[in-house]
Amino acid sequence: MRDVASTAARPARESLAEIGFMFSLTFVIGLGVMWSAAGGDITKLWEASVLAGASVLNELSWVFGLYVPTLLGFYVLVTGEQLGQVTNAGRLRRILGVVAEFSFAALLPGVLLVAIYCVSSPATIGALFAVVPATFVLAFLTVQLGGFVVFELAVQLADAEQLRDQSQSRLAILKSRSRRPLWSVLAFTVVVLSVLGLVVFGFAGEWGWLLQ
Repeated sequence: MRDVASTAARPARESLAEIGFMFSLTFVIGLGVMWSAAGGDITKLWEASVLAGASVLNELSWVFGLYVPTLLGFYVLVTGEQLGQVTNAGRLRRILGVVAEFSFAALLPGVLLVAIYCVSSPATIGALFAVVPATFVLAFLTVQLGGFVVFELAVQLADAEQLRDQSQSRLAILKSRSRRPLWSVLAFTVVVLSVLGLVVFGFAGEWGWLLQ
């Protein structure tokens, strides 16, 4: 049960299906924008797409520079121990997963325009050797994050049980510390402070008078 709760994962095909659905929406919106830019003339749609792809390519470097660290930060957050201390950790994981999926789906029409531009201009086709691998990296991170978009009651229950177990283990550690006698804690503190004081005075040369 602990493994299910810690991963809170679902099959990658479900995340891919959601990304595909979101991409279809962003593609339709992008197609409408390009249709408008072409003046409603289908013969000018390719030319408008090529020009738009050139513009997107000029901006793609900083876009990838923003997306990759952001998705990596999301991934470290949802797989690390930070969210394990939050009561609504499962909900936050789902939010980050949905944000990652939608952000990547919104980027794909721009990548498609870049591909159209590079294909139409052989001098810039080399850019695809950088754009395509970077897109695959983003796709991998997005699918991994999309795996945390889980709404099944059984997985949510497992996540809550894991949080309860972690809280109980922290409470047990605190109780074991609180059972220590007060005099032993004070004695240990005094000894540590005394040793530190001797070391500090030694380095400061305050005990040199003993050698005179």
